[in-house]
Amino acid sequence: MSPLAPGDVIEFSVYGIPELTQKARINSTGVAYLPLLNEVQLAGMTTEAAQKNLEEQLVSGGFLKAPHVNLTVIEYANGISLLGEVARPGVYPVGGARRLYDVIASAGGLTQNAGTVVTISHPSHPDKPEAVTIARDPSKSPEGNVLVSPGDTVVVSKAGVIYVVGEVIQPSGFLMDSDGSFTVLKAIAMAHGLNRDAKKDATKLIRKGPNGLVEIPVPLSKIMSAKASDIELHPDDIVFVPNNAAKTAARRGVDTALSLITGVTLVRATR
Repeated sequence: MSPLAPGDVIEFSVYGIPELTQKARINSTGVAYLPLLNEVQLAGMTTEAAQKNLEEQLVSGGFLKAPHVNLTVIEYANGISLLGEVARPGVYPVGGARRLYDVIASAGGLTQNAGTVVTISHPSHPDKPEAVTIARDPSKSPEGNVLVSPGDTVVVSKAGVIYVVGEVIQPSGFLMDSDGSFTVLKAIAMAHGLNRDAKKDATKLIRKGPNGLVEIPVPLSKIMSAKASDIELHPDDIVFVPNNAAKTAARRGVDTALSLITGVTLVRATR
C-alpha cells in the first residue's frame, strides 16, 4: 500500500465517538492537525501504521483507554504518471493501488508502436525500476497486470522495428510484438517474398554497431537452400535486397537501405 504523502486528504474517526471525526490535509511538512492530538506527523506511514500510532498517542496522552481509530485517504495528492507509447500520456489521479491494464485503458490504451516492456518506477526506490512484460491482449499475459500505486511512474516502451526493403513484394517495417526469434528468412516471408529481379547474394543486413552502422553480407541463396544458417535479427536491423541490375545500389547498401526505409508501412508482426 502506498504511504501517506503531503497533500493527501484524510478522514480521521474514532469508533463510538462521532464528534472526533474530521477531514484534514497533510501539509507540506507531512503534518496533519487532528482532534485532541493537534499536529501529528503522518507522511511516510501506511494507513495501518498511522492508525496504530494514533491509537497509541490517544492512550499515552490519557484521552482514551482503548480507542479504535479509522484513517481513510479520501483524496490522493499523487497520481500515476503514465508515459511512453499510450494514447494520452499524463498524470492520472487514483484513489489507491490500481491494476496496470486498467491504468493503461484510462489513458486510451496502447499506441500502434507500443512494445511489450513496461518500466515502473516506485517513489520509495526510484533507482530500482521494475520491468514488466505485457501483451496487447491482456488475456495473453495476465501476470503483467501488476498493481501500481499513486506516485508510481509507468513508461510503456516502443516496439523494436525490423525493416525489409528493396526487391521484396511488400517493403515494410515490422513492429515486433515479443522477444521471440525473428530471422532473415522470416522477415522476407513477412514481406511476402522476393521480387523476380532480386539479387539474392547481394543481400545485406544493416545493423547498428558501437561505432555506427555496419553492413553484414547475407548469403541468401545458401540460407534458402539450407546450406547456411539463417541469421537472427535484432531490433532496428535493416534487411536490404538489391535489384539484380543495380550494381551501384548493391555497393551503396547503407545509403540505399536508409533511403528506402523512409515512409515504409509499419506492420505489427506476430510469431
